[in-house]
Amino acid sequence: MLKFEKKNESLISTRKFLSRFARYCAVSTGFIGISLFMGMLGYRHYCQQDWVSAFYNASMILTGMGPIGDNPSNPCMIFSGIYALYSGIAFLTAAGLIFAPILHRLMHILHLDEK
Repeated sequence: MLKFEKKNESLISTRKFLSRFARYCAVSTGFIGISLFMGMLGYRHYCQQDWVSAFYNASMILTGMGPIGDNPSNPCMIFSGIYALYSGIAFLTAAGLIFAPILHRLMHILHLDEK
């Protein structure tokens, strides 16, 4: 599903490239959605927050803005720290998934053999 053509293969059509790009964006969006849901579950369980507050805190940490409000307990603080570390990696991974087809196509164009 997420494969690229080899260096010695011809460049794919624009239509196929856009289809590939859409698939990578969908995988990235799904990954961010799962990460957000995991954060919401953690805030619900460890911080006893309602769904809206859990969504707000999880989305703020996932995007790098930081938590909102006080963390009332040690388990909540530990979860927030672990989730913040995970979120940094998750965000970079999602960005990499979105840019991978674009960068691959650019590199493929630059390395095409002239015949």
